[in-house]
Amino acid sequence: AIRMQKRAQILYDEISREAGRILRIKREHPFLQKYELEAFLDAGNDPVAMAKNNRTYREPRPIEALLELWLGWGLLSNPVTHMVNMISNSVTSWVLNAEMLLAAGLSPNRRTEFKIASAYVSHGVLESGMDALMALKNAYVTEEEFGGLGKFDARYKAFSSKGLRLDENSKFGALIDTKIAPGVRIPFRLLMGQDAYFKTKLFQRWLRMEAARHVYEKNPNMSEVQAQQEINRFFKEELLGKWKKGERMPAPQKKMVDRAYDHALYGTFNKENGIIGQSLQGIASAHPLLRLVFPFIRTPMNILSFAF
Repeated sequence: AIRMQKRAQILYDEISREAGRILRIKREHPFLQKYELEAFLDAGNDPVAMAKNNRTYREPRPIEALLELWLGWGLLSNPVTHMVNMISNSVTSWVLNAEMLLAAGLSPNRRTEFKIASAYVSHGVLESGMDALMALKNAYVTEEEFGGLGKFDARYKAFSSKGLRLDENSKFGALIDTKIAPGVRIPFRLLMGQDAYFKTKLFQRWLRMEAARHVYEKNPNMSEVQAQQEINRFFKEELLGKWKKGERMPAPQKKMVDRAYDHALYGTFNKENGIIGQSLQGIASAHPLLRLVFPFIRTPMNILSFAF
């Protein structure tokens, strides 16, 4: 009887939590259709899925539309902003190289760790350059962030006839959606493309390091020539090749890819924030005027985390 009571209590708690989530989502997004609400519920606590749903389904507000206009044609239209972003991503990449080598030098198994870190550092422009350029192009064209998260964490594509509460079938509404809004989003798309370029390089660097760790730990006595051949094979066929084709991977390789995604987001300051950052994002989402003071939240919080 006591066990049954405990099970009933656990079930009651789960139902209460799920009901609370539904009420919170309905309160934050009152105009969701049934399939849209299901998408929010299916996302669970996955930050990438939650961000995608927030951008895709939530009805934009006029204040968010005007905010996007200000950010696009005001803050992000300055070329200096994009130069700073590219320089900071480049510098961070070199800092990560130094971190890898320093960590290897402090490791008890220094010799092997140096070989693994070297796989990360030596994976340069030629190996990932074309893929990085393609990722830049895809992000600009599709307006989708590599890894699902980017520097802009407010409502995206809010500047539209729907966001401005205009009839999308009217001439002015159609003009907004087909001519003006795409122009407003160009600076955002440039920012996405820049980050996608660096994310791709960091992603592939980490995958190559994972391949090196896999080979050296599995065959510690393998000759260096054989090790390099096996690293190249495992990296190209078992990791990068399958990821590009969207093929199903064994659990260990899937974890390697997940860690590479996390590293790419970390190295471009796009990683999902902790409790404090998420709380600030929630406050800014509820009160969009705060975005005039804090236009970006995820990136500054990530920079603080990276520095300290």
